[in-house]
Amino acid sequence: MAGFDILGKIGEVILPKGFKNGGASLTPNYDPQQSTQAVGAPDTDNHLRDLLNERTTDADNDLIEKLMTYDPDVSAAVAAYLTLSNTEMRYVVKTIDNQIDSQGMAQVAQIISQLTYVTDYSQGFSMPRSMKTRNEQLRFMVLKRGSIALEMIMDQKFGLQDARLIDTNSFEWYEKKVGRPTPVQKKGNDSIDLNLPTVYYAAHRQDPSKLYSKSNFISVINTVYARLQIIGDLYDIMQINGYPRMTIKLLEDVIVRNMSEVDRRDDKKRLTFVNSVLNDVTRKFGTIRPTQPIVHTDSLEVSTLDVSGGGGAGSAIDIQPVIDVLNGQNQAALKSVATVLGRGASGVNTASVEAQVFSMQAAELNEPLAEVWSQFLTFAMRVSGSQSYVEVYFDKPEMRPPNELEPAWVQKQARLQKDLSLGIISDDEYHLAMYNRPKPPNAPILSGTGFLEAQQAAGNGNDATSQAQNAKTNTPQKDQPDSRQRAQTRKSDASAKSNAVK
Repeated sequence: MAGFDILGKIGEVILPKGFKNGGASLTPNYDPQQSTQAVGAPDTDNHLRDLLNERTTDADNDLIEKLMTYDPDVSAAVAAYLTLSNTEMRYVVKTIDNQIDSQGMAQVAQIISQLTYVTDYSQGFSMPRSMKTRNEQLRFMVLKRGSIALEMIMDQKFGLQDARLIDTNSFEWYEKKVGRPTPVQKKGNDSIDLNLPTVYYAAHRQDPSKLYSKSNFISVINTVYARLQIIGDLYDIMQINGYPRMTIKLLEDVIVRNMSEVDRRDDKKRLTFVNSVLNDVTRKFGTIRPTQPIVHTDSLEVSTLDVSGGGGAGSAIDIQPVIDVLNGQNQAALKSVATVLGRGASGVNTASVEAQVFSMQAAELNEPLAEVWSQFLTFAMRVSGSQSYVEVYFDKPEMRPPNELEPAWVQKQARLQKDLSLGIISDDEYHLAMYNRPKPPNAPILSGTGFLEAQQAAGNGNDATSQAQNAKTNTPQKDQPDSRQRAQTRKSDASAKSNAVK
């Protein structure tokens, strides 16, 4: 990596085999056969597709990708997961004897800075590189694929250039040795062997008996499409029963009276004439909306068809229980809560056990990210010659506002300060727990010094002195009785005979 003397530590580092300058994997949008052409834009008419028919032809991974964009329930669950799990990324560097490596912490900070900011401006345009953007993309891939993969991109001098996101849906797994599966990326007709130490993979709740991961939302496919079928049927019912429909009644006697006497006696001619009048009226009134005014003679009777209250198809079945069942199945399949999907009752589910469980599930979404970044940054440290390792973790999602958490932070600080004073934890551990950084160089070393006990002892001594002074000041003198003593004096007492007592 740039900034580290790899050549001076060449004897201490086992260099990776199969290293390829610029990386070996392909990004999800790169097509080696059409690299000089524009990347195909996504379809903008997917909302017009018949998803029910695609359910029987498309793969489950492709269906989940579409539902995450076009289905309201799935997209709401995805947005809630991404929002709640969007917490700060933290890391700690430890030596092989499990001690905090302050120098390693500075090295990791430099590595993350190289990933975040562009250093070679001769490369031209660069996509957003911040760790927040990278982690958001990784979380989205976890929800869509159930796993994530990164490749470390280095130059010929093992200088860190980038972290490349790989779509695990393009993986084909091989297990040529027991317990050593290796991925091969399939891109069109190309097969790229990713048996490299610079490729890192992690899955979220993957079936241990299978190498191919699946989205955690796979179980929602059947309920979503069942719900779409029911909603489609409801639309058909609403077209018949739900909307006002015009009805026009023609008086056949009036029509027949307009025929000639000869044609009136012929049944076929009479029927033909009546049908022609019906077709003419239908053609004239077919484009008129029920809300438009109609001017007609008394030969027509125009009204609105009403079948909703007369035992029609609309009143034959109560569809609401069916919708409630499908909504509940969607909620269970999306591992979400009713409030997130917009179905929670007022004042319910907003601060319940369901919300707590959902928060814990969102926190576990960061576990694959922590695993990948731990391996990634540890390898970067190894290449630089360090023997330390990196532990990456994320802050826990918190729904409460910061001002409500302040008392908990004060209690945590008091507890950690007591452990620090007793030497149970080190200064670096205290600063990491409270401020997410190691001890500053100019900060005093307090671990095991007993500073807290000394402060308490000094405080107790001052309190004893002040209490003694207050007791001495407040003690009544014997020759100056208080009002209660005066009330209890006898006549024989000297004070009773004084002029002060009447």
